[in-house]
Amino acid sequence: MVFLLIGLEVQFEALLASWQAIMVAYLVVTGGRALIIFSASALLRRTREQIPWAWSTVLTWGGLRGGLSMVLVLSLSKDFPHRELLVSMTFGVVILSILVHGLTMSPLLQWLGVVREHHEHDQYKLTRGKLQAAYAALEELDRMLHVHFTNPEVLDDLRAEYKQRVERVRTSLLDLHLESKQLQA
Repeated sequence: MVFLLIGLEVQFEALLASWQAIMVAYLVVTGGRALIIFSASALLRRTREQIPWAWSTVLTWGGLRGGLSMVLVLSLSKDFPHRELLVSMTFGVVILSILVHGLTMSPLLQWLGVVREHHEHDQYKLTRGKLQAAYAALEELDRMLHVHFTNPEVLDDLRAEYKQRVERVRTSLLDLHLESKQLQA
């Protein structure tokens, strides 16, 4: 709703015209947030509740400003001096924050070492899921055989196909274990 209201209020030409003010506001807001977060982190370093510097960086970069600031600027009366500039600046800072911070958060987290790629772990879970599905299919084929649901020859063909699949998936699973110490553990 807020973005819809701001969309009705802001004109693209006004954003372009005030790009310098938007950049200054963006830098001031980001710098102010960094100053507050890193100051609080430095104070906390003297206690047991230490925050790693990497986390402080993430907290600074994760400060996506949005709804509240736009609601506040939209609540200004129409005759407020420089209201149009304030609306454009607020919207511009929000857009920059969402685009710049939002699109660079994942690489920043990886660069700082806060998160790591878990490709091997994901591949392991997917392969185990395939193995469980193949075993479930074999159990269902056995059940179908006992209730005389279908032709036993068709079931035998399907059973042979799923047994081959189980062997392929087991081999893949063993290969994954050999590739990663984390998976071996």
